[in-house]
Amino acid sequence: MGFTRFRADCHEYAVPIDAVGQISQGRVDQRLFDVTELVASGYSDRSTDTLRVLVGGAAPSAGSPDAPKGARVAAAFRTARTTALTVSKKSAGTVWKQLGTASRARTSGIGKVWLDGRVRATLDTSVPQIGADKAHRAGVTGKGTKVAVLDTG
Repeated sequence: MGFTRFRADCHEYAVPIDAVGQISQGRVDQRLFDVTELVASGYSDRSTDTLRVLVGGAAPSAGSPDAPKGARVAAAFRTARTTALTVSKKSAGTVWKQLGTASRARTSGIGKVWLDGRVRATLDTSVPQIGADKAHRAGVTGKGTKVAVLDTG
């Protein structure tokens, strides 16, 4: 299969030719082919022999999609019509054949495909904004304080 390589915003990409249209239509996440992001998210060949992807339901009435051949369901989120899949890198070509073509993917109930990438919190702006850096320097640690965690994801 042919592919195109390019660099954008300090990231290296290797995109299969048959993915270009799917990316431009918003069906397939370009980060799946962002080599820089894949390595940063721990998906280098040295780090793991699998890749995690999220697949979303093709129709509002559909539940979470099933795993295509060559992939394993890691988690299913019926309300969000999304399934997290673990794909062996050895099976990636087989899985791509099923996900990379809109009509084939829709028969499996799959409308979109995303990289299950890592999210990194950046505190360089928010910490000074709320004065947490000054509180830390003053010895305020929050020890003994009950905290609620709100997930924005």
